[in-house]
Amino acid sequence: MKKIVLVIFLTIITLYTMSQSISVKYTNTTLTNGDSINVAGDYYSSIYCYLNISNNTLFDLNVKCKRTVLSVYNGTNNCYYWGLVNPNNLNNPNSVLIPALTVDSALFLGIFQYNNAGIGYQIIRYTFFVADNVNDSVSVTVKYDIMWDWTGINEYSKMNIKTFPNPTADFINFSNVVKDFRLYNAYGQLLLLDKDVQKVDLTSFSKGVYIAELDNRITKIVKQ
Repeated sequence: MKKIVLVIFLTIITLYTMSQSISVKYTNTTLTNGDSINVAGDYYSSIYCYLNISNNTLFDLNVKCKRTVLSVYNGTNNCYYWGLVNPNNLNNPNSVLIPALTVDSALFLGIFQYNNAGIGYQIIRYTFFVADNVNDSVSVTVKYDIMWDWTGINEYSKMNIKTFPNPTADFINFSNVVKDFRLYNAYGQLLLLDKDVQKVDLTSFSKGVYIAELDNRITKIVKQ
């Protein structure tokens, strides 16, 4: 009997030793170490990523977070709030105490901040690790997609340079000369840049919806 109890005890200890001490949940789904997720928001507001950090061990743990910027759109910021952790610090000395076998009560919040920079995306990796063992960690990569607010674009474009024909199968014309023309897809990737134009050839572009920036004015173009 004692041998059986000992075997069970050793098995439990081994399982806890082999498994990760901490885990991350996003929308109630437990993520695997190295997983990637997407969060999206519109052109005019901040984007938030909420994560739950769990302590899977029988002991209380002090957990830290390291933020690594993998890709960032110029003119935008990304910070995080977690417990007493300050934003914009990649290696914050503070840690959050998570009791044994519990989910942290201080919800982790990653924040994308819009600074009139246009559309695009940010890719941030958050690594959560035990304070006294940096190798006991779990990381998640978050892509913050900055999307267009189509309603806002439709309303805004009515007050500015006219585009015609729109939809178009080949050329798009402007009611005035555009000093700075930029064409984007819906994910903010710059596809075309031109100067001092009143007509643009879209013949080679695939059918779909595009965003045009005309001297800092925004409008929607449909390619048929």
